[in-house]
Amino acid sequence: MKGKAVQLRFVPAINEAIANKKIIWIKYHTKGGKDGCIWAVKPEKWKNEPLSFLAVCQKDFVTKKYCIERVADLHDSHWIE
Repeated sequence: MKGKAVQLRFVPAINEAIANKKIIWIKYHTKGGKDGCIWAVKPEKWKNEPLSFLAVCQKDFVTKKYCIERVADLHDSHWIE
């Protein structure tokens, strides 16, 4: 599987985080094509389900839009690669 189909596997975990108001950790590729950075985020709601969601970044506590196709990995606790 490639592209969005792979990232759609994260939708149930994002739905759970929204419903339970809990923090998740995502490896997220930025527009500049950087290797993914790991961010702690608290999803609030879908912007365009299942393509993008709004979440509060726990680094700066700003609500940002995250595109599902840029999420490379997702965990319910912090991890080190």
